[in-house]
Amino acid sequence: MASVFLPGLGQAFQRRWAGAVGYGGIFIAATAWFFITAMKILLVYYSMIKPDYTPPEHLPLIEMLVSFALALLVYTAGVFDTYRAERKNSTKMRSVAGYSK
Repeated sequence: MASVFLPGLGQAFQRRWAGAVGYGGIFIAATAWFFITAMKILLVYYSMIKPDYTPPEHLPLIEMLVSFALALLVYTAGVFDTYRAERKNSTKMRSVAGYSK
């Protein structure tokens, strides 16, 4: 279950290239979006120690939560997709070999 480490990796091991690029690319993009948004919030937080600090109109908290939820959703979907495909493949192999469940 290589998808546990990085979504898309399990699909790549199964030689399903479109799924690997899709899950991996979306997960990496969503994770990067999350970290960039978190860094924006941290920069605002650490700029509060300056004497000429003016608070921003809003912090991108919703944006950070959405990007985190998207990354989590893609991660879960990637792991489930890898598991489902592996289970389907093993069932097919059992039927070809003549084994029953």
